[in-house]
Amino acid sequence: MGYYQVLEVVLEREASGVTDVIVQPANGNRRMLSLEEAISSIKCGHEFFTVDDDGSRTSVFIVSGSQRGTFIRSAPNKSTSDNLLSLKRYRKK
Repeated sequence: MGYYQVLEVVLEREASGVTDVIVQPANGNRRMLSLEEAISSIKCGHEFFTVDDDGSRTSVFIVSGSQRGTFIRSAPNKSTSDNLLSLKRYRKK
């Protein structure tokens, strides 16, 4: 299975959830995935993660069954610098 570091996120609007992610796969070809593509990849067994300031990894996982629908988030821990919404953000044009 593949490993994908989430580098940046794309939002529809500032207060909305993530609509796309910019990832760096292990093969080095940086690319953008839609939320649906990221969810499908995680379901297929690919590992998505963020990297904290100290270099440690935090897993990204799927949340489903909420009022917001299905989305992705980083695993809770003591750090906020590795949260998806702490990454560099872009607004969808």
